[in-house]
Amino acid sequence: MSMTRIIFAAVVSACFLNGISPSTPADDKPVELGKVKWNRDLAKAKKQSASSGKPILVLFQEVPGCQTCQDFGNQPLSHPLLVEAMETLFIPVLVYNNKPEDEQILKSFEEPSWNNPVIRYLNQHGADLIPRKDGVWSTESTARRMVESLKKAGQTVPNYLNYVAQIPSKSLSRATFAMHCYWEGEAQLGSLNGVHSTRSAWVGDKEVVDLTFDEKTINYGKLLAVAKKFECASTVYAHDDNQFEIAKKQVRDDAIKVDDQFKTRDAKQSDQKYYLRNTIYRHLPLSKIQAVKLNAALKPQQDQGPSGFVDSLLSPRQLVLLKKIKKALTQDAEALKEFIYPNDELQLADYDQKLRELLKD
Repeated sequence: MSMTRIIFAAVVSACFLNGISPSTPADDKPVELGKVKWNRDLAKAKKQSASSGKPILVLFQEVPGCQTCQDFGNQPLSHPLLVEAMETLFIPVLVYNNKPEDEQILKSFEEPSWNNPVIRYLNQHGADLIPRKDGVWSTESTARRMVESLKKAGQTVPNYLNYVAQIPSKSLSRATFAMHCYWEGEAQLGSLNGVHSTRSAWVGDKEVVDLTFDEKTINYGKLLAVAKKFECASTVYAHDDNQFEIAKKQVRDDAIKVDDQFKTRDAKQSDQKYYLRNTIYRHLPLSKIQAVKLNAALKPQQDQGPSGFVDSLLSPRQLVLLKKIKKALTQDAEALKEFIYPNDELQLADYDQKLRELLKD
């Protein structure tokens, strides 16, 4: 017996001796594999790639795996929009890095056994489209690699995947502007390229919008100038010396320097993303940036109904789900009363699953 077989048998035996199942009991699918429907035949995938032009997405994964492997399955591999992209824009193939049946294919790719998860993106010949990379385990970084490989393969990247690939919040800057109406402010400022998140809030008795933005896409001076144009900067709360200097030049005495202890008070939930929350789009499982951009796009369309641009922000599966939502609400206006997209994107997979189960034909 090979050393790989011996190790694998030992781990599986240990799992059962300790009452641990190597797969998720609920649906008999290992948590490490997420919700993606995986193919297991790489040769067949190459033929499909040659005929369709779709790149191949190969997951090298350990099952049963460590916490990193499980988190990867629970997060990127379960995010509804990434699952859809993997299943429809790629040909997804699973290779176990700790099971004897995949030992030869593992060696052919020079992949280590018993390793943390790695995704490689291949062309129809099985060659890497982009360089292999370790440690890509977040939803955003996985999405960025998917976008990069699609471009390399000459494929169109849909809006919904581009949005998931946005920079994570820890790399973004914060801005806070007071205005006459935070409903308007969230929509107007959320429409800007580079604005990642928006939140309606209060500072004392002033309505404000707290937002995060990418300095590489829109610098603070430009952001403030546009906010002034939209009449969304009656008071500017500057979060550092640079912001304060820029704000003083643009709004003079309406600039206030705040320190790290500065906090805003959240507006009530019904005031968050107000224009989105007052349409049926609120029932969809939305990524954070989708919610920001949809709220912005829906504001000017309130009187004449959503435009084609609004639907272009959604994925094909979300559009199908939207039709089912419309049908359900036509039959019972209260049918989805408890279903509003979650603010926490880690809850998106469960929300998506429950909503789809409710709307099953």
